[in-house]
Order: sequence, then C-alpha cells, then structure tokens
Amino acid sequence: DNNNNNNNIIIDKNRIPRQILPEDEYTNTLTTIITRDYYPSLPALRRDLSILDARSVGDIAGAVAIRRAARAAEKEAQEDKETVDDFHARATSEDNEEFELIQARERGERLLQFRRVFASGSNDDDGGGD
Repeated sequence: DNNNNNNNIIIDKNRIPRQILPEDEYTNTLTTIITRDYYPSLPALRRDLSILDARSVGDIAGAVAIRRAARAAEKEAQEDKETVDDFHARATSEDNEEFELIQARERGERLLQFRRVFASGSNDDDGGGD
C-alpha cells in the first residue's frame, strides 16, 4: 500500500530542489531576515536595553562588552543580505517539505480518480438517459 502511494506522487519537474532545514534553523533564519529588513531598529533597541540593564546594576564592563559584541554582529549581518524571497527559493522547513509531499500525493490520487471516472464514463456513453 505504501509503495502504491509513492506511485501517486506528482512532482513538478521544473521545481528547483530546496535545502530542507530543521524547523528551528528555518525559523531563526527567517526571523533574522525579517527583523533586518522590516524592523531594522529592533536589534539596536535590544542592545540599548541590555546596556541600560547592565549599567543599572553597576556592570560597566558588561555594558562595554555588550556594545562591542553588537558592533561585531552588525558587521557580520551586513555581509549576508539574503532577502525573504531568496531564502524561500533556497530553503524550506521539514514541515513545509512534508506538507508539499502530502499535497503532491493527494494530487496524484485525485488525478487517478478523475482518470478512472472519465474512463468509465466514456465506456458507458450509449446515448441514452437513465
């Protein structure tokens, strides 16, 4: 039965294979891209909050370390300018890939059902009603 289900999968041959990422990696990467492109001030606000929290408890060295780490992260983030569209073209999550396979299998099963229905309908066409 499982082998039969695999035969019913319709695969788009024009589809470029995408890298399948674990759900956490997929979500984290997408979050990073969205934050960078649509909420560019959010990292600076988080950095400023961390610095203020460190200063409020008297941890000046910690505040300086946070600022240095943020600068290094900004330089690194500027190197990777992948857009949301580019990311989706390159990668998919495990859940999305499984969903697409299920959809392809269901399309194949539906196509087989249509073929059976229309094939049996053309055999019964005797021109009469009822």
